[in-house]
Amino acid sequence: MIRKILLRLIWLLILFLSTACEPSLSELEVRSTSVATDVIKTQADVLTPTQSPIPTTTSAPTPVVPSDFEGIEDLIPLFNYDADADRDLDLGQESVQIQDISYISPMGGRVTGFLVVPPGEGPFAGIIYMHGAQGSRSSFLDEAVRMAELGAVSLLIDGLPSRPEPWRRESAVADLTLYRSIQIQTTIDLRCGVEVLLSLPDVDASRLGFVGHGYGAILGSLLAGVEHRIKAYVLMAGYPRFSDALPPELRTEQFTETMDPIDPIHYIGNAAPSALFFQYGFDDESLPPDLALNFIDYAREPRLVKFYETGHMLNYQAFLDRAEWMTTQLGLGGG
Repeated sequence: MIRKILLRLIWLLILFLSTACEPSLSELEVRSTSVATDVIKTQADVLTPTQSPIPTTTSAPTPVVPSDFEGIEDLIPLFNYDADADRDLDLGQESVQIQDISYISPMGGRVTGFLVVPPGEGPFAGIIYMHGAQGSRSSFLDEAVRMAELGAVSLLIDGLPSRPEPWRRESAVADLTLYRSIQIQTTIDLRCGVEVLLSLPDVDASRLGFVGHGYGAILGSLLAGVEHRIKAYVLMAGYPRFSDALPPELRTEQFTETMDPIDPIHYIGNAAPSALFFQYGFDDESLPPDLALNFIDYAREPRLVKFYETGHMLNYQAFLDRAEWMTTQLGLGGG
């Protein structure tokens, strides 16, 4: 009896608090609006400009709590539902689609990645993304979704250390011949990514771009020197040499000599006629401005250079700038 009285008192207290804290309809509308503007769109909730969420056709029933419940057994029916009812599944055919893909690497194994495809029909531009040293194909996924809304198909690949078994190859500087081979293979895999994009019937071969950060920008600089089917390259926090990206204690003479033949500084001058956009942070402790400017001096026109009041990871303004630049270079939709 005492337990029953206590349960009822607790229930009445919960009821009182929920009634006192319940917001008005106008407050709910304001909160809903503010949240909606901050949420980063994902695969499931990206809508086209003309699409709106499907409205509910019936009002939701209000669960009735039994007044004489004695324990949790009496409350479990509150959570029952009609499991056989039609769920009216919407597969989002008019939304940005994120596809899990892989393709053969000419140097062995398979390249894993994401393909982010805009809704509707092309022709679309195409962008290849390459992540930083500690990243994966997911690193630029949010950005690729936003670029899809502007009309770009994006390919985001895994570097060799990020690929699943049996295609993973660890990038260890202990074996320098292997380390150099991995960088060459990944650059070739990026070139094959161009073939993947061009194999899609809705991709315009004359409107291809590349975005890479850190390690991805190092490989992007190599790619720019050998792959001129890509019209525009964004190189974020890219190093002139592989040794520049290492801590001082690992910059051995043997490492420098082994990697010298594929150092980006030898290739960036061969990027023209592709356009280059260099992005750097003033507060990047591992890549001071003078080192960045030395690298940029080797690049030919057309080129654009911007420094930001931020560190190695750059900031949101850098994203806005490269999105605007890519929109101009690749003829994307406004927005």
